[in-house]
Amino acid sequence: SGPYYWRTSEHDAAEGFDEVHAAFDAIMPWAVGRYKTISDFNKKISHIEADATLASSRGQGYAPIAYAGYSYRDNGKVNGIKRNAGTFFQAQIDSHLNTPGTYFYYIAMFDEVQEGTAIYKFAANHAESAAGRDFVTADIDGVSVPGDHYLTMAAQYAARAKRSEEHTSE
Repeated sequence: SGPYYWRTSEHDAAEGFDEVHAAFDAIMPWAVGRYKTISDFNKKISHIEADATLASSRGQGYAPIAYAGYSYRDNGKVNGIKRNAGTFFQAQIDSHLNTPGTYFYYIAMFDEVQEGTAIYKFAANHAESAAGRDFVTADIDGVSVPGDHYLTMAAQYAARAKRSEEHTSE
C-alpha cells in the first residue's frame, strides 16, 4: 500500500510523485485510522471514488481498504476506533463494493492483534479472554457477537465481490 492521499498530495503524501503513482499496476491507499466512525468514513467516499476513477482511467487496479476497528493498548487507545459489532466494517464493505473502478479489495488485517485490527477468531467476551490484561473482545462495544464474527463478514464480503465480478463480466 501507499499514502492515503497519494492523488491529492495532502497530509501523508508528498508532492511530485504523480509519475511514480502512474507507473504502478495498482493503487492501494492505506486507510487504517483515516476515519474513526461511519460518519467520518462517509465523508471520505467522494475521495475514494475520485481515487478509483483516476486509477481506472489509467488502466490501474484500485484496492480500497476496509478495516474492522483499531486499538493500541501501548498508547492508551484501547478500542480507539470502535467496531460497533461490525457496523463500522460493514459500512466500508458496502461502499467499496459499489465504488466504480474497483475490482479487488483489501481487509486490514487478518492477524494484527497489536493494533486491534485483527479479523480472525478472538474472544467473544471478557469471560473467554485471557486473564490479567484488557483485550479487545468481540463484544467490547456492548453487543454480543461470536468470536468469528469478522471472519464471517470477510467471507461474505469476498462472496459479494465475486458475485459482482461475475455479473459485470457477463
